[in-house]
Amino acid sequence: MENKTKAVIFYSASLVFSAWFALTCWVWTYLVNILFSFPAGVLGLIFWLIGRRYNRAHILGSISVWLLRFGVCLAIISFLFFYLSS
Repeated sequence: MENKTKAVIFYSASLVFSAWFALTCWVWTYLVNILFSFPAGVLGLIFWLIGRRYNRAHILGSISVWLLRFGVCLAIISFLFFYLSS
């Protein structure tokens, strides 16, 4: 299999897990995001790192890493909102 094809496969998986993480990371009720959201974020990061080994300059990789960054920022902001505001 060619390196670009491997990179697309890993970046696509990373994109799916990163999107799941970004959509669900704000749910701090009963610490649900620790069980359902953060493992998806870690898997997205791992797949992104593996895909980066094969091809650094792919658009799916940059979208995936931005979704991961957005999810982390959203999780921190929602944590501060839900737990420190009460």
